Amino acid sequence: SFLEDHEKALEWQLKALPIFESGGDSSKMSIIYDAIGITYRNVKLVGKSIEYHEKALAICRKINDPIGAAIALSNLGGALSIQKKYSEALIAYKESIAISKEYNASAIQKTAVNNTADLYFKQGIYDSIKPYAVEGLRLAKETEDSSAMSISLYTLAIHYFFRKDFARSESLAKEGFGISQRNNYLNTYHLHS
Repeated sequence: SFLEDHEKALEWQLKALPIFESGGDSSKMSIIYDAIGITYRNVKLVGKSIEYHEKALAICRKINDPIGAAIALSNLGGALSIQKKYSEALIAYKESIAISKEYNASAIQKTAVNNTADLYFKQGIYDSIKPYAVEGLRLAKETEDSSAMSISLYTLAIHYFFRKDFARSESLAKEGFGISQRNNYLNTYHLHS
C-alpha cells in the first residue's frame, strides 16, 4: 500500500533534506534525521539508520532537547538491536527511559520499556523481561494504548512460559489476544516478529 512504500518515502525525504538543512532550524533537523533513520531501517539499511539516529541525537543534545533525545535514543536502540549490538541498544533504551521518566513523557517511556523487554527476549534473558513488561503494561493502561497493552501482556506471557508457569502464561496470552481481537488488530503478535 501507499503507506508502506518506504523506498518512495526515503527518496522524497532525501530530496527534501537539503532544503531543511539550508533552513538552519536544528529542532526540525533532528526530527527529519530521526524520521530518515526510521525509513532507512524500514528498507533494511540499518547502518544508515544508525547514522541518522545518531545525527538526530547529536543535535538534540546540542540544543538541549531532552524529549527529542529520548525519542532518538529509543529509535537508535531499535536499529542497534537489529544489528545485534545488544549492549549498545540497552544503553540507548535505558537512557531513553530515564529521560522520559524525568520529563513525564509516558508515550516515549512506554515504547523504550517495551523495546527493552524485547531486547532481553532476543537474547534469551527471560528473567529480565518481567519488570519491563509490567512497567510497559502500567504505562499502556495510563496512556490508554490498547496495542501496547496487548504487547505487554504477550511479553508477560512469554516470561511466565519460560518460568514454566503455563497456566499464567496462557491466561496472559488470552487476555492480550482478546484486546487485539476487540481492536481488530491484524497482526496480534508483532512484538517479536
